Amino acid sequence: MASDSKHDYTFKKLTGSANYKQWTRDMSFALEEAKLWDHVLGTSTPPPTLLPKNDDNEERTERIYQRTLRIKDHNDDVRRTVAKIGRVCTETVQKKFLALKSLTAWNPKDLWDHLQARYILQNWASNWNTLGKLHSIHQRDCKNVAELISKIRDVTSEITDLKITMDEAIIIHTLNSLDDHFKPYLAILSHDAIEKENLRTLETLSKALEDEELRLAN
Repeated sequence: MASDSKHDYTFKKLTGSANYKQWTRDMSFALEEAKLWDHVLGTSTPPPTLLPKNDDNEERTERIYQRTLRIKDHNDDVRRTVAKIGRVCTETVQKKFLALKSLTAWNPKDLWDHLQARYILQNWASNWNTLGKLHSIHQRDCKNVAELISKIRDVTSEITDLKITMDEAIIIHTLNSLDDHFKPYLAILSHDAIEKENLRTLETLSKALEDEELRLAN
């Protein structure tokens, strides 16, 4: 379990695509509680560097001092956010993003986005492949019904382990059901479905496919 001096994190460390969804929910709540989530969103900005010119010397000195403290606090929070995210990852995951650049060189938003791009992509690909197995099982390829049922049970067990949602199952099944002339479009569409949440519903997927169908017809 991950822990912190001020906040005890009782959730599991990020191991990879298998637990990324649950980890990102738990981690976002933990950072929100620690008042650091703005740094991940990229909405936290450091104090302004310019000061009013009409201050007298004493006021200006005090303003410079207070601004310096605020900048230090902001930079400390940035480092703490990155450290917290890194600390709640397994050593294997840490090595992968540290191979790109050192921990102090990452900012919270870039590190969060990097993990999202890496593990959502892997998770989507894994789900796609597993549901594709189920889609490809046919009685004609089995010696008997018992073998057919056995194969289905094996794959559904994998699906259960992956915790695939019904929406994901419907979308992936829909994509696997498309005719061959849609295949070149699938690589683009699957990438967009990962990168853009608005494509990860059956309604928006349907609209995208209908648009492609019209394009192919012209």
